[in-house]
Amino acid sequence: MSTLDQYRKIRSHYCDANVASTYESKRFGGRRGRIRNGRVLNAVRKVLEFAAQRGHPVYTLLDIPVGTGRLAPLVWDTRCIQGFVGDISLEMMHRLGEKAGATGMSFPCVQCDAERLPFAGDAFDVTVSLRFMFHLPRDVRVTMLKELRRVSSRWVIYDCRNTRNLRYLASRLKRCGRCSYDLDLRWIH
Repeated sequence: MSTLDQYRKIRSHYCDANVASTYESKRFGGRRGRIRNGRVLNAVRKVLEFAAQRGHPVYTLLDIPVGTGRLAPLVWDTRCIQGFVGDISLEMMHRLGEKAGATGMSFPCVQCDAERLPFAGDAFDVTVSLRFMFHLPRDVRVTMLKELRRVSSRWVIYDCRNTRNLRYLASRLKRCGRCSYDLDLRWIH
């Protein structure tokens, strides 16, 4: 299967209602998931604080793909940031809507493709993309980064994965059936 075919499969995977309903519990439900998510949110918070200290406070933020709203608590806590969200998956944004409704907060939501964002240039102070880039083939990643930069007037925040580590190797071996046991790699960060 080509990289582009894998990417198309992943896109349709996240648009599935069952995937959306279990996404948070699978990714962030366990102890390790909560710790990892806390680290990422703390890192984004520090970047936003750094921007403010440098005289460029963030007033508008685009989170794409929003998924089920991983950054929502951060934006809700600051309340001075107007959050906008986008995702190709209506199912994921529906889950965010349920969470937002329970807290009384809301975000403008747009179903869109991160390769062709429906926003004007420099529309946001910052664009954020988490847990996404590693799913993309290189050419799509470049296109998306250009789009994130186009709609951001100041900052682009994204995470990337290093695939040259033991955790990645173990997961690849397990997927292809060459590793039938789980490696305890909790010490690798």
